[in-house]
Amino acid sequence: MSPQDRKTMDLGNIYFEKKAYFRALEYYDKIYPRNRNNAELLLKRGRSYGKLGYDEKALKDLNLGLKLNPTYGEAYKWRGDILAVTGKFDLALKDYDYAEKHHGGNLWSITYKRAKVYILMGKPDKALFYLTKAIEIHRKTKKNSSGFVEDERLILTTRSGIYQNKGDYKNAIKDMTDAISCGAFRDDVYLRRAELYTLTKQYPLAFKDYSTILSKNPVDETAWEKRAESALAMGNLSRALLDVNKAIECYPGENLGRLYRLRARVYDKQGKNDLANKDRVKASKF
Repeated sequence: MSPQDRKTMDLGNIYFEKKAYFRALEYYDKIYPRNRNNAELLLKRGRSYGKLGYDEKALKDLNLGLKLNPTYGEAYKWRGDILAVTGKFDLALKDYDYAEKHHGGNLWSITYKRAKVYILMGKPDKALFYLTKAIEIHRKTKKNSSGFVEDERLILTTRSGIYQNKGDYKNAIKDMTDAISCGAFRDDVYLRRAELYTLTKQYPLAFKDYSTILSKNPVDETAWEKRAESALAMGNLSRALLDVNKAIECYPGENLGRLYRLRARVYDKQGKNDLANKDRVKASKF
């Protein structure tokens, strides 16, 4: 690679490290015609293509790059990611195995990626094994490192989803609770735990989680709607009516049919049949 091309490559690498893959490709493509057999260029260009969803181009560059430099451990992880999303699960697992043996990235991350492949393969028990292993490995890393909380939450919420699909709501709730305990408020995590509480008919706990979401975002129409359903299940009809009215007020779209049907159910419980019927008529228009 000429000194000028090396300078261009270095500029592309700066954007690559910042995960600005479109910009990185601009620089990589400039020097590609003169450096078609440069392993570093091919592998990083392939990774950039993969991150942007250009799977065929990504595999082409990664395959050639790994032929030129077959010991680049991290590139096997990159190729494994593409193979996984394109349904080539066995090949993806082989690449992750190689990446692990040749220092191809964080061990917890590679273990998590294996779990994701097994999820795609429809093998939840294998996925659970590797997710549990990924959590154990991750918790041995520096807790004050960049991204620790986000990574911990990601693994826990993924494992919670598998427990939920298996009907193991106790462990699903525990993982979501641990994910919340990681710190840094995330309304989607509270929302998922509230849904689990609803599935297990723990309506007061679901109500509490929806209340937490609303304390942070008082115009979240979904949280108002769901809290209204929890209040209705608890028999707190006045609260349910206030909440569904608030959901209707905050709803950003036009299709209010679902909310009118919910309010009709509240009116039914209150014995206000005329109001309930009016809401059902309104709902039928959507």
